Amino acid sequence: MALPELLPFGADNAIQQAIESAYLPEFSGTFKLQGAHFRRVPPGWSYPRHSHRHFELVHVVEGHQHTETTSGVLEQGPGDLMIVLPGDLHSAHNKTNQSMGYWCQHFDVDDVALRQTLCLAGTAVLPKGSPVASVVEPVVQKLIAAARQSHEDSFVGRLTSLALLCELLSALARGLQAQFAETPPFPPNHLQAAGKLARWIEAQIDAPHSEEPIETLVTRLGYSTAHGLAMFTRVYGMSPRQYRSRLKLRRALELLRDPMRPIAEIGEVLGYDDPAHFSRQFKRWSGLSPLQYRRSQTG
Repeated sequence: MALPELLPFGADNAIQQAIESAYLPEFSGTFKLQGAHFRRVPPGWSYPRHSHRHFELVHVVEGHQHTETTSGVLEQGPGDLMIVLPGDLHSAHNKTNQSMGYWCQHFDVDDVALRQTLCLAGTAVLPKGSPVASVVEPVVQKLIAAARQSHEDSFVGRLTSLALLCELLSALARGLQAQFAETPPFPPNHLQAAGKLARWIEAQIDAPHSEEPIETLVTRLGYSTAHGLAMFTRVYGMSPRQYRSRLKLRRALELLRDPMRPIAEIGEVLGYDDPAHFSRQFKRWSGLSPLQYRRSQTG
C-alpha cells in the first residue's frame, strides 16, 4: 500500500523503526444504494416490464417469483438469488396461489473488477446453495432486519446502511469469484484495449478542455466505433460515455465537499464554462443541484 504523498521530515526513519506495520488497501470509489426494500406480495401480483441504470439484486425469501426478460424466463424459489444487469428489460410476477416475500435492491459500484465479474455472471438466477447465494443470504437477512427495525434517515442511519451494503458487496464478490473461477476471462486484447481507452478518458478528467469525442478515442485504438464501444461495455459494464460521466460526477462530489470552493469554479475545473450548464448536468447525474448536494453534506 502506498504511503501518504506528503510526509513530515523524519517520517521515513520513524516508519523504518516500527516493530510492526500493517496497512489496509487504499480505496477510492463510489457506491450507490437505491430502492432497497423487503416486500411481501399476494397471489397474482405483478410488476410491469421495465429497466434501470443500476444492477438489481432480488433474493426470494418465501414463495416463487416468475421473471420475464428479453432473453427468456427466470424462476426463483426460496433462497434463490437473481442478478439483473443495467439496461435489461424485465417484469416480475407471482403466478402461484400463495404470497411471496422478497428482498430487492438496486445498487451501483464503480469498482471495475466487481463490475466485470457481475457482467460475467449476466442476468441470471443463482440457486440456493450456490457459492453466491450461500454467502449473500446471511447478509440479506441482516438487511431485512434493519429495514424492518428502523426508518432512520440520518447520518448514522445512512452509515449503518452503507456498512451493510459494503458487507453485501464483499459477500457478492467473494461468491462470484468462487462460482466463476473456471470461467474464461475476457480476451487479453479486449482487456488491454478497454483499459487503454479508460486511461485516456481518466486523463481527460484532469485536462477537460482537451477532451476529445469518445468516437475519436475508439478509432485511435484501431477499432470501428460500434465494435470498440461494445467491447468496452462488455469489459466495464457501462459505455465509455457513462464511464466518463461517472468519473466527472465523482470528481464533482469531491470538490463540492469543500464548502469554501465556489460552485462556478468547480464547474470550470470540470470543463464547464457556463455554471448553469454544470448545474443542469450535475442534476441529471445525481438528482440534486450542486447547491442541494453541498447542503446535504453540511446540514
